[in-house]
Amino acid sequence: MNPFNYSQAKLNQIFSDVKVLYQDNVEEVLQEHVLRGLKRLLEGALKAEVIGYLKARSYERTDERVDYRNGYRYRDLGAAFGVLKRLRVPRTQRSGYQPGVFRRHQQEYLGEAKRIYGARNYREAIKCYKSWCQK
Repeated sequence: MNPFNYSQAKLNQIFSDVKVLYQDNVEEVLQEHVLRGLKRLLEGALKAEVIGYLKARSYERTDERVDYRNGYRYRDLGAAFGVLKRLRVPRTQRSGYQPGVFRRHQQEYLGEAKRIYGARNYREAIKCYKSWCQK
């Protein structure tokens, strides 16, 4: 039963192409789900970390409180599966909180990236790094 009158070899080629496309799509979908799950996990860990730093929860008044929250900032983070885009990083008013996920002196590391990738400025180094992370 072959409505298009294709030969067996042509049908086998079509099915193998569909199989390859399906496998590629499955890998992309899995990568997206892993990145989404990792992002959610990291955001929860950062939230717990800032609560530990402040020694108080949101809207909680205690004598041990060190600082107050001041919203979020958004950062991209390179991971083994790709780049986590717009990761919500909590901020504090006095800027004493430094998340453990991000390196403290990123300019030094950007200088190394500039040297490694041969970029002329930091913006190019960041583009090279992000494109490298996406591979």
